[in-house]
Amino acid sequence: MPEPTELTASLANFVAGLDANDLPAKARDIALSGFIDCIAVLYAGWDAPAATHMRKVAGTDTWADPLQASGLPAQEEALHLAIAAHALDFDDTAIAGHPSAVLVPAILAELKANPKPGLRAIAAWVAGYEVWAELDAREPDPLHGKGWHPSAVYGPPAAAAAIASLRDLDTNKTQTAISIAASMTGGLVAQFGTWTKPWQLARAAQAGLVAASLAETGMEAAPDALEHPRGFLGALSPRGNARLDGPRAADLHVLQQGLNIKFYPVCYAMHRALDAAAELAADNDIDPAQVAAVDVEIGATQAGLLHYSQPETVAQARFSLQFSIAAILLRRKCGLGELADDFILSEPVRALTPKITMTLLEERSPDEPAHSPWDRVTIRMKDGSVLVSRKVDFPLGHFRKPAGPDALKRKFDDCLTGCLPKERADTLYRALADLPALASTTSLFELREFADA
Repeated sequence: MPEPTELTASLANFVAGLDANDLPAKARDIALSGFIDCIAVLYAGWDAPAATHMRKVAGTDTWADPLQASGLPAQEEALHLAIAAHALDFDDTAIAGHPSAVLVPAILAELKANPKPGLRAIAAWVAGYEVWAELDAREPDPLHGKGWHPSAVYGPPAAAAAIASLRDLDTNKTQTAISIAASMTGGLVAQFGTWTKPWQLARAAQAGLVAASLAETGMEAAPDALEHPRGFLGALSPRGNARLDGPRAADLHVLQQGLNIKFYPVCYAMHRALDAAAELAADNDIDPAQVAAVDVEIGATQAGLLHYSQPETVAQARFSLQFSIAAILLRRKCGLGELADDFILSEPVRALTPKITMTLLEERSPDEPAHSPWDRVTIRMKDGSVLVSRKVDFPLGHFRKPAGPDALKRKFDDCLTGCLPKERADTLYRALADLPALASTTSLFELREFADA
């Protein structure tokens, strides 16, 4: 049977025909790192206000562990898991958004209800990633610039594809699921720096399960919802430049664009600048009291996401370049411990943030159009000396500058400190590392029982 020539149909054909056993090893490894990283930040964000508010609304205040059964329908559970996964803005990034924090919670919620082998979970993640990446590849202009939250826009069709893959939906029902999910998109950049931002992303995970379930029951939807001139791409495109014609790309996007692991729990738009500042501070043993001024050369679209020069809350601090640079200079790090009210509102931070300014770069990176080709930090000291960082094109943890498995394990341990006993956290990590080989994912959800035994 020939490959469909229209976008929605060709994506559905790919998802429905995806064989987990045929996935390249590199694709499996990338997906696995997404699972490990997402579950780590999910635990770390489990008691963040966004997540606890949702559990109060659902009446599940006693739900203490995300890998436990919640008693909720899968589509509702996905909402709770995803809001926790994105609450700290510490989850991985790629393809203009946060794919794992949408896909992993949706997949976990589905697997609790309908267990499948671990490799099927990996394949479902790849299916969702490929749909997301194909949509992003067709839009030359950053959605952020128009005010769209890309993860909340691309996430629903991607999550629908992942669930369709797990449920073995045929091509027609998969096409319908993706089409339905295309009508469930949306989210605003204006909400960045509030607890509504992770809720927008969580709704994307939930939408995938809802759309797949509706398609499975026989719900109908437009077969060309993605590429129709008044469909998904055309309606959301900031300047109307999205490419609507032709089928999906033949090659796997995941092998070309991979996944970027975050090592700062703040907006990814400033990670390159934080790496630059950290290098300057370490190499020159900078005394923050002697800093006269800091200038950060950064992309204009990136700067547009960083709303708060003098943040008042933890949520705002995650979108404050000034706070994050101040944390690097004062503590030589910007981690979960720095994202606390007492530090954010401390006098040393308040004294330093007004000295930090941005110079905007209009040129865009050909690899990541929402970013400039590089960021750079210049620090002027009170004695007149000037320190200039290198031009940082990729932060540590980027697909093209990987940090390695040891760094991922350290992040996992940091995230689970205070969430799980060390032995149980190590048991969870080993189980996740073996995920592709697990005969059934049920064992993931039994970890509490055998780890406490």
